[in-house]
Amino acid sequence: MGEGEEEFHDTFNAICKEFREYESLFDVDGSVDSCVSIEELEQREKDAMFKLSLGLETELQKVSEEKEELKSSVLNDSLTGLKNRTAYDIKLRSALDYHQRKRNGLSLVFIDVDHFKSVNDTLGHAVGDAVLRQVAETLHATLRKHGTVYRYGGEEFAAILTDC
Repeated sequence: MGEGEEEFHDTFNAICKEFREYESLFDVDGSVDSCVSIEELEQREKDAMFKLSLGLETELQKVSEEKEELKSSVLNDSLTGLKNRTAYDIKLRSALDYHQRKRNGLSLVFIDVDHFKSVNDTLGHAVGDAVLRQVAETLHATLRKHGTVYRYGGEEFAAILTDC
C-alpha cells in the first residue's frame, strides 16, 4: 500500500470511529452497519466478486454445453445418428479444397435405398425407420478410417472418402 493510500485508509477509519461515537449520542440503531473499515468494505467486495465470478463461470459452462448440443443437432441426423446434409456440404467443401492442394484421392459415393417407399407404405414408418438405422449402421461400420457417411436426405446416403 502506498503512502497516500495508507493515509486515506487511516483518515477513513478515523472518520468511521468518530461516526460510531456519534451514533450512540443520537440513538441511531447500532444493528445497522453504517460505517465499516475500508478493509472490511474491500473484503465484502472481493467476496461479492468471487460469488459473481463463480456464477458467471457456471453460466459460461451452461452456454458452452448448450452450444455443443445445438451444433450437434444442426449437423447430425437424429434418426440415424449420422452426420446430415449440412455437415456433408461443409465437409465436401473442405475435402475438395484439400484435394486440389494435395492432389490426393477423393471419392464420393451416393447410396439410395431402392423401393423404400413401399417399406413405409406396407410395413409402416417404424419399420422404415429401423431399416434406415440399420443401413446407416452398416454403412458406417464398413467405411475406412478416412471416410465419413452422411444421411443425405430421406433414404439417400452419401460418403466422402479421402485418400482413396
